[in-house]
Amino acid sequence: MNKGTTIVIPSGFQELEVRRGNESYGVNIHMKLCMCRMWQLSGVPCVYSVASYMHMNSEPDEGVDHWYNQKKWFEAYQFSIKPVGGGRRSSGGRVGPSGGRGEPSSGRGESSHMGVGGGKSSHGTAGRGAGRGGRKCGANMLVDEEECADCE
Repeated sequence: MNKGTTIVIPSGFQELEVRRGNESYGVNIHMKLCMCRMWQLSGVPCVYSVASYMHMNSEPDEGVDHWYNQKKWFEAYQFSIKPVGGGRRSSGGRVGPSGGRGEPSSGRGESSHMGVGGGKSSHGTAGRGAGRGGRKCGANMLVDEEECADCE
């Protein structure tokens, strides 16, 4: 038997055996099953199920899973994803982590700005918070009226 020759043998209600070359697979049109399992994996009728549909004078499109129809496509893509603005671009056109001033952050322990709870800080009141007149420097540390030497 030639590889291109396909023989379809009816076996029962919408059950067929499809022989192609040295291969033979059972197809159940009603359950949308083929023993080659490609139809179940992809949701699109395989070669054997298409031969079965053609033998029964039906459209193979009937065997395509509902996830592929136009209604489901519109449901999946009804909302568009808006671009996020305001970020800085690093050199080379690639987006990367930023330390707030365009340079990559240097890591937690290397900065002169330590967080709450003590540690090294050039701000004096940075870790404890400033009063009403306080403001934030470029490193988002709360300072009184003095300038941040690290952020200039």
